[in-house]
Amino acid sequence: MEKPAPTTFATAVAKFTPAATATVRRLSNVAALCPFCYFSLILRTASPAPGALPVTRGKFPPVADAPSGRAVHADPPVRTGPVGYRFTSMSTAEPDNLDPNWLTAGEQRAWRMHLAAHKLLEHRLDRELQEFGLSLNDYEILVNLSESPLHRMRMSDLADATIQSRSRLSHQIARMEAASLVTRESCPDDRRGTFAVLTEHGWDTIQRVAPMHVANVRYHFIDRLTPELVKALDVAYTPVVAHLLRLRAEERT
Repeated sequence: MEKPAPTTFATAVAKFTPAATATVRRLSNVAALCPFCYFSLILRTASPAPGALPVTRGKFPPVADAPSGRAVHADPPVRTGPVGYRFTSMSTAEPDNLDPNWLTAGEQRAWRMHLAAHKLLEHRLDRELQEFGLSLNDYEILVNLSESPLHRMRMSDLADATIQSRSRLSHQIARMEAASLVTRESCPDDRRGTFAVLTEHGWDTIQRVAPMHVANVRYHFIDRLTPELVKALDVAYTPVVAHLLRLRAEERT
């Protein structure tokens, strides 16, 4: 008895109802553009499955048992993804349309390493600050206030320095006020303005916590790099930060 050919993803889709097929198409389009999407894991393949119809550069032949209505093609275009995987897209766009400017394998690795390092460092440092009843956001605010004249900053300036919205900062300061770390004072020359002020308890806290936090930053980050890499990171991030700060300023004008 002849062994039946394996079922490809496309031929499986062809047996869906028209409504289900349309849903799968939409999910496939999203997955093709998002390498982090869970659904894209289903669509990524090293090569077409055995028994699949050949992929051509023109129109794709419809599956014989496709349901009535919109035609379902046997195999969609196979394109190279951002990290070298080959994955299929159920998009009906013509093959000669321009693809997104995918990252190269090296660029993708550098980007994902940046994301992983940033998230893991924040998680680790935040967890270690919890021993002192602080979050990483709390510590950042205490540092900014401790380095400002008279240990105070306008709320608007503090929001800019910590790169967060005014409303989010207001909630953060309210929690820190409850812990007696900061207080708010009105601006004498601006009725609508408010100062965030470091309290004596807040000053004592930053003095006590800073040595431990700096040691952790050195252990988890600086000590993992050579002096040359530390300098290279400074050079690499300077134009990125300048670009993003410029965009942030433009959004507010």
